[in-house]
Amino acid sequence: MQVKEKFDVDFFKNNSENGKHEYKLDDGSLIIDFGGVLVGEGDYLRVKSSKTSHLNEVFRFYPNGNLKIYGSQFPNKFNCNIWKYYRKDGSIEKEIDYDKGYLFSWQDILDFCKQNDININKNSTSIKKESSVNNPLWIITWSIENAKLKSVVLDAKTGKIIKEEILKIQK
Repeated sequence: MQVKEKFDVDFFKNNSENGKHEYKLDDGSLIIDFGGVLVGEGDYLRVKSSKTSHLNEVFRFYPNGNLKIYGSQFPNKFNCNIWKYYRKDGSIEKEIDYDKGYLFSWQDILDFCKQNDININKNSTSIKKESSVNNPLWIITWSIENAKLKSVVLDAKTGKIIKEEILKIQK
């Protein structure tokens, strides 16, 4: 299968400032393109965020503009769903399912956060995936009153809380 997505290198070079170019699509989606030292290896990066999705689409392109990697990411948190990796000629090299083993899915994590009044949009909220051979985990940390953080570790297969703790923020 050949991929159709291509990065317009010349357009980026003519319209970017300090290795970055931002614009909106007609549907309201925000596109941020990065290049140069911000990405490395001479590659280009595109992040597309939509008001209708909790996930960002992430595209990484070779210096020639061909697609290198495509996947979905929970903003600044973790990769999810199936990511596709391409060779320079556009043929698929491999796929990685970042949700494999996580039967308690990222959608379930959103529900958990909502039920527990955890604001996922705060900078102090962290959602991480940890995977070991047999026991993938979710780790959610968020700020609570009086300069404290609460941390919860969930079994990623069942959603069961394995560990809860209150942490003091070091100043």
